[in-house]
Amino acid sequence: MPWILKWFLYAVIGLFALLVATATLISVILDPNDYRDDIAAAVQEETGRELTIDGDIRLSFFPWLGVEVGRVTLADRDGFHEDPFLEVERVDAAVRLLPLLWGQLETRLVSVEAPIARLMINEEGEGNWEDLVARFAEEEEPPAEPTDGAPLGELPPILRDAAFGGLQVRRGQLFWEDRSIDDRKEVERFDLDIEALRLGRPVAVQSSWVGQGEDLPRIDGQLRLQATLDEALEQFDLDGLEMLIEAQGAEVPGRQQRLGVTGHGSIGLGETLRVDWPELEATAAGITLQAAADLEMDEDGAFGGIDWQLPAFNLRTALSRLDVGMPTPADATALTRVGGTGRIELDGQQLLLPEFGLDVDQSRIELDGGIENWTGPAMTLNLTVDEINLDRYLPAEQRRAVDEPTAPDTGLPDLEEVALDLPLEPLRTLSLNGGLEIGALTLSGLLIEDIRGDLSGKDGRVGIAGMEARLYEGEYRAATFLDARGDYPYFELDHRLDNVRFAPLLEDLLERDWLHGRGRFALRGEGGGENLYQLIEDFRGDAELDVSEGAVLGLNIPHMFREGVARVRAQPRPEPPEDEARTDFGSLTAGFELRDGEIHNDNLRAESPILRARGAGHANVLSETIDYRVRLSVIDNLEDADGRPIRELKDITVPMEFSGDLFSPRIRFDLRAALTEQEIRRLREAQQRLEEAEEKVREGFRERIEQELEEQTDRAEDRIRQEAESFLRRLR
Repeated sequence: MPWILKWFLYAVIGLFALLVATATLISVILDPNDYRDDIAAAVQEETGRELTIDGDIRLSFFPWLGVEVGRVTLADRDGFHEDPFLEVERVDAAVRLLPLLWGQLETRLVSVEAPIARLMINEEGEGNWEDLVARFAEEEEPPAEPTDGAPLGELPPILRDAAFGGLQVRRGQLFWEDRSIDDRKEVERFDLDIEALRLGRPVAVQSSWVGQGEDLPRIDGQLRLQATLDEALEQFDLDGLEMLIEAQGAEVPGRQQRLGVTGHGSIGLGETLRVDWPELEATAAGITLQAAADLEMDEDGAFGGIDWQLPAFNLRTALSRLDVGMPTPADATALTRVGGTGRIELDGQQLLLPEFGLDVDQSRIELDGGIENWTGPAMTLNLTVDEINLDRYLPAEQRRAVDEPTAPDTGLPDLEEVALDLPLEPLRTLSLNGGLEIGALTLSGLLIEDIRGDLSGKDGRVGIAGMEARLYEGEYRAATFLDARGDYPYFELDHRLDNVRFAPLLEDLLERDWLHGRGRFALRGEGGGENLYQLIEDFRGDAELDVSEGAVLGLNIPHMFREGVARVRAQPRPEPPEDEARTDFGSLTAGFELRDGEIHNDNLRAESPILRARGAGHANVLSETIDYRVRLSVIDNLEDADGRPIRELKDITVPMEFSGDLFSPRIRFDLRAALTEQEIRRLREAQQRLEEAEEKVREGFRERIEQELEEQTDRAEDRIRQEAESFLRRLR
């Protein structure tokens, strides 16, 4: 790198001296304007482009050897712009004559007015500058680079001690057009001031620009810094860096945003490019990022590290400043404190994250790992979270809906609108190895603890295996993979719950307590699609349910039997129980097959001390319909509303049907249809016998009461007579 700068300076100084000498001679003998055509022809021969000098050429001799040229244009390549490729309104440059005579170079401020460059890529992807690059590439190659460790040598005194008067650019413009993608951008004004420059001494640099483009906002920028280039051309020191970028327009959140950057550092220009940047700070929307870098870069890649710090900030305030629409979270304090620290290390083609810590409210997220081979990345990733409650970040309205009583289900949303738009392309070449640990996770009301799993990915198949966790006094094991090799995401699932309490699990997950008991549930299957509808339709799998000592809520089958018996006996309908509707069972098992958007079951079994249930049928999730039948049998005496056993129902099987809407099904329970005429007659005869028995009991009670009353009356009369006789004896 230094030899390039050195030879470049040699060439510039030599060319400058030649131009000054030529200008001096011409100014004495000839009018330079008479040779415009000769200059244009020379440029045409060298570049293949037409040069037009519209302005005057003025030469000066003493005390400055200088040249000033008016408007100059260089035509564009054939097939591109009709406007010039390059144009400049005025250029003024000069060197002091007397110091030059004793070998000292001192230049005047180089002034460039209204330079304009027009860059274009045509429909075939060719750039309008490529022909010039090809011509210059054919020129003589520079001297061979010095071998590693060889000294670069010193600049000749005329360059080492040169005093350059600086550079001033005013009203510059740059136009960019890519017709292959119909993209246009422009820098509509560019100003640059570089103060007088001497090697080894700081020089002030100031710049400002205004840019815009299609689908881009207006961007105003300002830059200030102190730059020092050492005499060996090996190091740039950049101090007092201050850059401010302001974006305005409808495309900008809030129509206006600012980015500020400050810092200082140095760039080494030796055989290895070195970046030593001890302080860099960027601020936007109330977010400040602080960083320090120590890097070396060569043909093998980058080496070194970057330390970063994100001081705590209010993310919700920042998002509001960025005009990012975000629902108010359920927890008013959520996302009000976010910050972190970390280090990034680069080792050639490898990126390492030895330290990465992010604090989000009360949660601590730590990450370590690395990336190797960027073209087909091999990633190591270990994620650790102490505890996090994701529900507190839900929108407040959604959280209130969870906390309030649940309204009856009205059906599923439009499943085709739920797109599974995942970034499949980068996952196809990803190699992933790592782990996941979460101390406590609250999600959709579920409290899951001690989560551990292995992250893996290879040949387009990415996911988590061997996942284990504790929840609701039971265990959770799972494996979930995403296959990204096809045109749409394809999922493979294997999930299992063991010895869990279903009541609190379903209450927290679905906001509805409809199954009590303890047991297991397993789900295995695979499927894919571009949206949720296609995924459900394509999914193939099976599931198992096994629950013991529990209850199904919302359905009181014994009471339904009592209502049926009352109808058969032509009795008043019994009052429902005061407590919640429920059907207790000792065991409940079922197996399910999932295919074509339907759930099939043909082996439901439930047992309780008085009832037995067998079920079969199917439900279609996509059409939201159900067709399911349960056969109920009374295996022991069922009591009626008055607590009397209904012995005639023993061993009778009654069908119960669920049909229609999946979320509001019609339930048909017809005891009369299940009974034969003889069984109905037996029930009515039993009812008549019960009524006769009750009448006999009532007659017996009446006779006993009359006899008891007569006996008590006789005893009372005898006692009164005895007390009267005793009273008369005392009177005598």
